[in-house]
Amino acid sequence: MQDLPPGLRQPPGSDDGPQAGTRERRLIEAQTPLLNRAAAALEACGQWSLDTPMVLVDRPPELEGQLMPIGQLGLSLEHLPAALDGFVRRRQQGMPLETAHHLSLREGGDDFQAAWERVQDRHPLVCHDDLVRFAALCQKGFSRDPKQLLVVVCWPEQVSAFLLACRRQGPLKGSDRPPP
Repeated sequence: MQDLPPGLRQPPGSDDGPQAGTRERRLIEAQTPLLNRAAAALEACGQWSLDTPMVLVDRPPELEGQLMPIGQLGLSLEHLPAALDGFVRRRQQGMPLETAHHLSLREGGDDFQAAWERVQDRHPLVCHDDLVRFAALCQKGFSRDPKQLLVVVCWPEQVSAFLLACRRQGPLKGSDRPPP
């Protein structure tokens, strides 16, 4: 098992971050330079705002991730139109597809139908509620000591997010790395 990138560590007892041996850990190892830059940028922030840095990795492992402010995440991720949020919530609560569609159509009318038709050939994986949850997770990570960097990953079948702790003393060197 390999260590996390220099300057980053998995917080003890964290349930937000990747577990050993997962594809998230492999992604972290592949994105080490970017994650170190992002951790340094996060540590330099005095207060949380929509300009707080985070990392978005789209289609891993083909593309290197992007360092961006959390407030721009919605511009970078393809997401469902707001008119479909009620439908998504109903489906997440276990409502059958046909029932959720019928209720959403009755509630949203033409706006819902137009949004429904626009996404039939595409498969965005997040809704507006997800973007809000990502921002809340970013804020949660910022308030911890040491600060924790939000990493959002667009896998082919889902979008996931996790936090990585930044080390206050700077990048780790060789034998200073924590044991795996």
